[in-house]
Amino acid sequence: MSPTAFVQIDLDGLWSVRECYGLEVGTAFEDDPVYLEGIERFAALLDRRKLSTTFFVTGKDLEIERKCAALKDIAAAGHELANHSYSHILGLTTLDDAAIEQEITKTQHMFESRLGMTPIGFRAPGYDIDERILRILHTSGFKYDSSLLPTYWGFVMRVVDRHISRSRKRTKRQFGKTSYGKAPLHPYFPDPSDIIRLVPEGPLIELPVSVTPFFRLPIHFGAGIKMGLGHVLRTLKTYAKRNIELNYVFHGVDFVGMDSLGELAKGRLGKMFATSLEKRMNAAAKILDTIRALFDVTTPRRWIDEGGHEKYRTLRQ
Repeated sequence: MSPTAFVQIDLDGLWSVRECYGLEVGTAFEDDPVYLEGIERFAALLDRRKLSTTFFVTGKDLEIERKCAALKDIAAAGHELANHSYSHILGLTTLDDAAIEQEITKTQHMFESRLGMTPIGFRAPGYDIDERILRILHTSGFKYDSSLLPTYWGFVMRVVDRHISRSRKRTKRQFGKTSYGKAPLHPYFPDPSDIIRLVPEGPLIELPVSVTPFFRLPIHFGAGIKMGLGHVLRTLKTYAKRNIELNYVFHGVDFVGMDSLGELAKGRLGKMFATSLEKRMNAAAKILDTIRALFDVTTPRRWIDEGGHEKYRTLRQ
């Protein structure tokens, strides 16, 4: 029997990516190439392979009717929609409890009023998660979180982002604490008082973003292809061989053409984003083909509904 894999995409609109790097939003909120072209390209890759995925959506994007229409089509095709906060603010853990709750619950209300559905999963912008957010997720009725990036190298990633960004906002706890590199690689129930410590059972399950098993290097798409496609594919095979659930993450901007990226493909930022669309599409296809061949791909909602998470109720670190 093949191990389980979750394929996920953070549907950060181009407006939010531009804000993250200190650029003007311009027309990117309403005329958003992530929704106008990125979704269609990614969905086509999935459809050809008969794969289901989870789209993490910001509540602010639900204010735009044509974005809602695109999301309804995604849900109708069998994909899961999940909560990615309202305004995609970096440094979510620097806010007080009331502000964090507002970011999360406002998005839930937008989902219910605009799409007629209630997400059960959450990912914090920039993988910025702590025990307070988990408690808020539990009291708000969520079943899983998928925010934790179990890497030791978050500080290096923050240095790189500070170097290429026009804004220092990206330094606020993005990519999590260094201690998060000690977290389990597989799904687990986190201790309410210590997010990286697993307990036999809990109110919600953590689905950590996959990294390399030993050095804990990132493999999610944006970082992975910069480090080399072979690096990613070898890690996928290692997860399958060790029978570890995989949680592989893309971003909406990964499937946007160079012409639409504008300033993101220029200057220092270009070192992060200036990879041709053809190269990105080919790399994504190879990654999805490998995942499909090695894993049983499902969504967290379906996995939880079918009881796949129950085996983790007896584990203790």
